[in-house]
Amino acid sequence: MSTPNHVTVQTDAAVAIAAGLDYCQSELLDVASKAADLKKQGKITPRHIKLGVPQDESLAELFRDVTIPQGGVVPHFHPELAMGYRKTPKRSYQPDVVNKDKKEGSSPIKKDKISPASAKDKGDVSSLSYSRAKKKKDSSDSPK
Repeated sequence: MSTPNHVTVQTDAAVAIAAGLDYCQSELLDVASKAADLKKQGKITPRHIKLGVPQDESLAELFRDVTIPQGGVVPHFHPELAMGYRKTPKRSYQPDVVNKDKKEGSSPIKKDKISPASAKDKGDVSSLSYSRAKKKKDSSDSPK
């Protein structure tokens, strides 16, 4: 970046720039010292500057695209997560109402499926698990 050699700066412009820089510096130190006080520390670190900048609207706009070394990140919690954990109400168990129009012989269990307990009674090991079938076979083979 080259600077022009033949440009003069008026005294009023230099004073205005100095006043603006002084204002920015005093605001920055003010918010950083408040952040340090909240942490109960007597020394201002880059982390305090990073935490203090978003608190001031004009500094937040000025430092919008600035990365502060050793500043870390500004903590942000989503508003829905900040509300806390809400327990869902427990559902009370309500048994299904049985229609009286149904025939007494009909049941909701399908007839073609055999439960393991009934399969044991009938001697059918095909529907039992392998380990149960093996145990049943071992117990029948053992001498008494």
